Amino acid sequence: MVRRTDRARTVGIDAIGVDPGAAAITVDALSRGDAAHDRRVRALGMEARGVALPCDDPVTFGTTAGRRVLEQLTPDERDGIELLVFATESGLDLSKSLCGSVHRLLGLPSTCRTVEMKQACYSATAAVQLAAAVVATSPRPDARALVVTGDIGHHPLHSLPEAVTGVGGVAVLVSAEPRIAALRLGLSGLHCADVSDTLRPSYTEEVIDPDLSLLSYLECLRFCWQDYSARVPGADFLADFDLLAMHTPFAAMVKGAHRTLTRDVVGLTPTQIDADFERRVEPSLAYVRRTGNIYTGTSLLCLISAVAHGGIRTEAAAGVFSYGSGCSAEFYGCDIAPGAADRVADGGVREALDSRCPLDFDHYARFAGTDVPAGVRNAGVDLEAAQPALRHVKEAGSPRLMLTGVEDYRRHYAWTDGAPW
Repeated sequence: MVRRTDRARTVGIDAIGVDPGAAAITVDALSRGDAAHDRRVRALGMEARGVALPCDDPVTFGTTAGRRVLEQLTPDERDGIELLVFATESGLDLSKSLCGSVHRLLGLPSTCRTVEMKQACYSATAAVQLAAAVVATSPRPDARALVVTGDIGHHPLHSLPEAVTGVGGVAVLVSAEPRIAALRLGLSGLHCADVSDTLRPSYTEEVIDPDLSLLSYLECLRFCWQDYSARVPGADFLADFDLLAMHTPFAAMVKGAHRTLTRDVVGLTPTQIDADFERRVEPSLAYVRRTGNIYTGTSLLCLISAVAHGGIRTEAAAGVFSYGSGCSAEFYGCDIAPGAADRVADGGVREALDSRCPLDFDHYARFAGTDVPAGVRNAGVDLEAAQPALRHVKEAGSPRLMLTGVEDYRRHYAWTDGAPW
């Protein structure tokens, strides 16, 4: 097994920030009174999901998460950021990346590359790998890269996807002194194929083939592990990883995927499979059960959750599976640093989740589809409708970015606390 000391230069995740949105609704509150439908919803294994306000868009989520990273850094550490990558499948412009707004709103240095990544939910993994390569090859020992994600899902009311689809953003700082997780550079298992399991023909329309998506996910997990095993002689799915974090469309899907791999490839018994899931996978689901699937940020959120809830205080190893419909997938390993859980706690994920304004179904339904879509030339934003939720998070000490309007296709933003970031 390759450890950090085997590499010439250590690169990985040094700080994290998460924005799960300002409002949330529980899965129970989404029940529609149809016994069969409600049983199916509860069988998905989720607890709650974030809700987009009229003043939310991918930029607000990604930038808010990014600010929560920068607040942990010194001015010199911020100045060392020479790459900003925005990973999203909810892009707002067909030419310009969302990085321009994020870069300006966070006050990052002008000597900074900016680029957007899109490959469905896999995008953030591609962004982290790019960031790691840039940091590893930079002549500056203090070089850093910031990866941010931001997405909004749109599904009809009372549909199954609606119950598990969240909103939000994740930000991770990549550096040569990672205090959370060191990547095993170049050691990944990969698989891609042209599969139309989910499609986004427009910003607000999502087309999904659930059965094909499930089969594609399972196939990618198996093929990625096979490729990883070929690249890493002697790789052992059970012995090499203390924790596992897998892209989570919904928790029950991850449980099924883990069961399939450990039964068919590893050969565990049902009792052993359940024990292995509880020990190595369950910690990764604590946050995503409360956010829903936040698309590009989900696999990173699961890794963050695994570190926070894994109960490991010394150095440990984690295996991460990232899947994006379409499809691209990757399995990679990383080494969790001693004290990583404390570093993750600095990102305030639990506090951000707890500070969200709880909504009943009627209030939730009023917000459905009120976010300003892509391609709008001019639009106002109903900030008054969003005020109860914004006041709730502001009183909890969780400032966030708001979309305030669109003029001639240009989006305008402001911080709830008036900060000049």
